[in-house]
Amino acid sequence: MAVELAVDDIRVNAVAPGVTATPSSGTYVAEDPERDRRAIAMGRRGRPEEQAGAILFLLSDLSSYVTGQTILVDGGLNLKWTHMDADHTSLFLKDESFRASITQ
Repeated sequence: MAVELAVDDIRVNAVAPGVTATPSSGTYVAEDPERDRRAIAMGRRGRPEEQAGAILFLLSDLSSYVTGQTILVDGGLNLKWTHMDADHTSLFLKDESFRASITQ
């Protein structure tokens, strides 16, 4: 899309958030500060306003020459492989039955 729409001065970008502390995030990812310290380079979950900063950048003229990009706003989670368990599944997977099904 970015290539096709660039000629019309339309930029196509995305924000890929990491684990973000929200009222409902515990439904999907259990609270575990020690795991967060091990798995996330910045040692903590992100805040919604930190995601918003990247979005505002992409919406602003400061990113006028940026297209076809995905900005990771994950506190360095993607940089560290310590978020993987011994079975190579994410330590953030809360559902043990799901974890078992993908490792068989």
